[in-house]
Amino acid sequence: MVLGAMAGFPEFLNGPKMLKEAFGDWFGMALWRAVLLAAVVAAIAFAGTQLRGAMFGGSAAQTPSAGSVVIAQNSTGPIIDNRGIITQGQSGGTNIVVQKPPPRQIDDAFKALIRQNFPDKSRDMLPMVLSGDDAGERAAFADQIVDFLKSEGYRVRPISYYLTPGPPTQGVLIDQYSDSSAVKILIGINTRQP
Repeated sequence: MVLGAMAGFPEFLNGPKMLKEAFGDWFGMALWRAVLLAAVVAAIAFAGTQLRGAMFGGSAAQTPSAGSVVIAQNSTGPIIDNRGIITQGQSGGTNIVVQKPPPRQIDDAFKALIRQNFPDKSRDMLPMVLSGDDAGERAAFADQIVDFLKSEGYRVRPISYYLTPGPPTQGVLIDQYSDSSAVKILIGINTRQP
């Protein structure tokens, strides 16, 4: 029986007589081999999905249909409609909004600090904004500081932007020592709580 199957194998590869007669020897063989190749590829793909399902658990393939929900698994449980996804320092997205700190406003305590510590208005004031994410909030706060300094009669240089090689500046840092001609006001990351 096995011998009979082996003996018929080359004929099977050469295609059925009907294809040869309908399309000619060469094209009939090529068509049959393409059909065989497609069947082998489909079998390998099916076996791969079955193996993946056996190795990683769950069903072999999840295909959404009308009205169904596909649940992706992670190490902490299912993720449904983006719930349970944790983001840091991001806002927006489909379903999740991470609250940013409220924009800073110049207050009386900051104004008093400037007036008390820098009564001499002969040195320039140099506002510097940390570049990067949320630089717009920092620039708006720098504009408020510039308006206050000008209203108090200080000489104010144009706002400049900076990057730091180490950890970013937190809050506002006033540096009066690194530049003898100006007092640097470094506006860093907004640390106010939402």
